[in-house]
Amino acid sequence: YNLGFLIESVGGTTGFSSATVEVNNDKVDTSLRGYVDNDWGLIFQRPAGWFDVDYFPDQNFLQTASRDEEQYMFVYPGDSDVTDLKEVAQGVIDQYSLDSNGKFKKVKVAGKDGLEFTFNYTNDTGTYYGRAVAIYQDDLDFGLVFSSEAMSKDDMNTNYQLFLDHLTLFSATEVKAKDT
Repeated sequence: YNLGFLIESVGGTTGFSSATVEVNNDKVDTSLRGYVDNDWGLIFQRPAGWFDVDYFPDQNFLQTASRDEEQYMFVYPGDSDVTDLKEVAQGVIDQYSLDSNGKFKKVKVAGKDGLEFTFNYTNDTGTYYGRAVAIYQDDLDFGLVFSSEAMSKDDMNTNYQLFLDHLTLFSATEVKAKDT
């Protein structure tokens, strides 16, 4: 690929530059699609063929779903200044009225300490099973909960493993500071 860049200085002088970039997709898993969120500092993958990841401002979460809407992946933000992972997780459990057994397990996710928990809920479609992990994003001053929810426990566990295997966290604050 040949990429071109139009550059404008503060004084209004413009210039053009280009660079040739070679992309090798030989090892790319075409059954997955990536998502990058510069506001929350995260990258994850979802199954190809699912709906795009969308932010729902009224509910304040990110969501993607299978086309039959029997499988979901969510990212829920915790409350500001809540650093305790159990409080972050419990906040999401309470906010969305999830039925949890109250058991939490310490795990490592993307190089960070995480707290894993399971839950379920029933809505007008049926019963969903969930598995999630809470982590704390230091630069944002709030936690995030990554949740896989599905009508099948196997699907729920498979999609949760996608989070564990492919989640990358970065400093959203540092990225914004470099944005010109």
